[in-house]
Amino acid sequence: MWSLFSVLRRRPDRGAERDAAPGAARSLFPTVMVPGAGGNILVVGSDSTLLETLFCSQLGKDYNIYTASDIVAAEEALEEITPDIIICDTDAGVAGSYAFCSRLKSAPVTAPVPLMIISRNSAQEARVEAFDHGAEAFFLKPIPIEEVVAQIRSLLANRGFVRESLSGSPSRLADTDFLGNLERIMRERMDDEALDVDSLAEEACMSSSSLFKKLKAMSGMSPGEYITAARMKEAASLLKDTALTVDDISIKVGFRSHSYFSTCFRKHFGTSPTKYRQLSAPSNGL
Repeated sequence: MWSLFSVLRRRPDRGAERDAAPGAARSLFPTVMVPGAGGNILVVGSDSTLLETLFCSQLGKDYNIYTASDIVAAEEALEEITPDIIICDTDAGVAGSYAFCSRLKSAPVTAPVPLMIISRNSAQEARVEAFDHGAEAFFLKPIPIEEVVAQIRSLLANRGFVRESLSGSPSRLADTDFLGNLERIMRERMDDEALDVDSLAEEACMSSSSLFKKLKAMSGMSPGEYITAARMKEAASLLKDTALTVDDISIKVGFRSHSYFSTCFRKHFGTSPTKYRQLSAPSNGL
């Protein structure tokens, strides 16, 4: 029998997860989650007072909160989710906390994820040690929850700005080897309808799960979303800069079904390909 703060040891039941009522806690791996509308927060530690404070605050309403009672459970959780922030309680018997923090900051997938340390140790050395191991924030217990909430929002907002900069600037993408390599693959196989997540991962010499975690952490997009976004970006460019028909453009960006291309384009840009071309014409001043 387990409660809100239990460590669950069974594999995910995806069907049950889909059918769960909104607001119900759902088990995905050896952690507990309280679903919210915002990003994912992973809390490493078993201090029930700390966890209850987090769950009962605005964080419990705004974010998906996952908990892992120890480092092993946390590492298992990281195989399943990409957190937007990690809160590590260095008390509560979590052995190897700082070594774990160092590993997080040395791994490409988790290095960009903001790290918050919670501790009872008020010594100046404790703060220094936390920041030496990559922490972006440090709070003493009992935590000032309103300040913690504000700090988390600030960290996530800053991370979102970095993501937006990366995804919106071709020059910055080119400066990132990983993203630049994905761009090259997309350019070379843009007209290949068979290019999907698995084949993109194979081309990038990664597993599909590793590709998902790394791309999600760096750009905020899943591999499927990235492929679609790249195809739509190219389609928009062809609509603006060439006289190719919409059907020809759909083939050039990997769609054999013209109707499906139009559906995806409308979903991405909010208008049809034909209307987009009209609005983008020089005579419209765009």
